[in-house]
Amino acid sequence: MTLPRTARGKRPAFDANPSVDRLVSIVLALASELSVLRDRLDTMEILGAQGGWLASGAVDSFIADQPTRERRELARDAYLDRVLHIMTAEIEGLQRDEDYWATVGEIETG
Repeated sequence: MTLPRTARGKRPAFDANPSVDRLVSIVLALASELSVLRDRLDTMEILGAQGGWLASGAVDSFIADQPTRERRELARDAYLDRVLHIMTAEIEGLQRDEDYWATVGEIETG
C-alpha cells in the first residue's frame, strides 16, 4: 500500500497574517530537517569513531569531488522544493485561477 505524500485538510495556522504564517511554516520545516540531519550526522560520527573507520576531523576536512558536488546539488534542489512547498503551492494555485491571468493582463496593459 502506498500512501499519498500530499497532506490533506487545512494547514495549521500560526499567525493571522498569511505572510507571517507562511514564514513560520518554512522556518519550522527547516528546523525539522536540520534536527534530523544533526542527529544523523552525530550518529555517523559516533559510529565512525567507535568502529575506527572515521578519524577525528575527517568530516570537517573532506573536499568533495565533482560527481559528489553534482549529486549534492540535486539533493539540495529537492530539499528546497520541499521547504518552499508552501509558497510554490500557493503560486500554482494562483496560476490555476482565471482571475490571476485577468489581473496579469490588466497590469501589463496599464
